[in-house]
Amino acid sequence: MVPGSLPDTSDLHDSPDSTGSIDSPESSRSSEPRNSPNASTASTLVTDGGTPTSDSAADPQRDTAADVREGTRDALYDTIGTVALLGFSLLFLAAGTSGIVTADSTTSGALGVVLGLVGIVLAAIAFDVVPLSRE
Repeated sequence: MVPGSLPDTSDLHDSPDSTGSIDSPESSRSSEPRNSPNASTASTLVTDGGTPTSDSAADPQRDTAADVREGTRDALYDTIGTVALLGFSLLFLAAGTSGIVTADSTTSGALGVVLGLVGIVLAAIAFDVVPLSRE
């Protein structure tokens, strides 16, 4: 072998390995077609066994549309819930104010104050001033 020259590659494939078998290019090829389901190729994707969280690479338009639909539904439910809380808070504030104004005893005045405070707390929850316990 001359220094600076490359070795002959035919010697590499036809030489026996440590087990004594000859590793030629013809013997290492599979007899199955490349696109058959049983064909093993070096480009086979090997995963860790986990489930994919999203297949956005396959159909990104479908995932985006589903996300938009889900986000819109959540926003509508939040809006309906906020309006309902504000309605109940106004109801409790009106009942509390009426109870305080028309109170003829201390207990009815105290009941009016409690109803007014409940209305204020409901309004604070609707505007996210006071967080809900489930969040």
